[in-house]
Amino acid sequence: MLSQRKKDFLHNPWALGLTATILLGGIGVSMALVFVAVRNRPALVDKEYYESGRKYERTVMQQLAARNALAWRANVMLSDQIVVATPGLVRLIVQDKSGVAVAHGKVTLTAYRPSDANADFTIQLAEGSAGEYAGTISFPLKGNWELTFRIERGEDVFDVTRKIQVAG
Repeated sequence: MLSQRKKDFLHNPWALGLTATILLGGIGVSMALVFVAVRNRPALVDKEYYESGRKYERTVMQQLAARNALAWRANVMLSDQIVVATPGLVRLIVQDKSGVAVAHGKVTLTAYRPSDANADFTIQLAEGSAGEYAGTISFPLKGNWELTFRIERGEDVFDVTRKIQVAG
């Protein structure tokens, strides 16, 4: 009955044992996490980060200049109510800066789900009449989606992005 006679916390063996167990357990878990972090280094640090950033900026600026030079306009048409697992029609009408249809292009639609990359998918849109591309799309999950249409014709590339909400 040693523990019952010593009412002072610092002299109670149960309190000391519990405190030591919590401290040693915390230190052990911390050491295990440090070991895992050091052993499984993700190598996310770029040694040439400044030059990589400058190269990326040049690439983006070139893409923006090419897009502005094209001056294509794209009109995205989707069903009014988009419901999960229900096929719907998606249409894209593309015109150049003078209003002439951009025909004979290849259109790829990529659907991105911000919260679940495993649900992302890509489809090809078929050209019906000149400059009008259409396809059927069905979303596997409800929620927010980002649709990126990539129009390619020869060396010309044009991207259009739309955000949509899929109902459950």
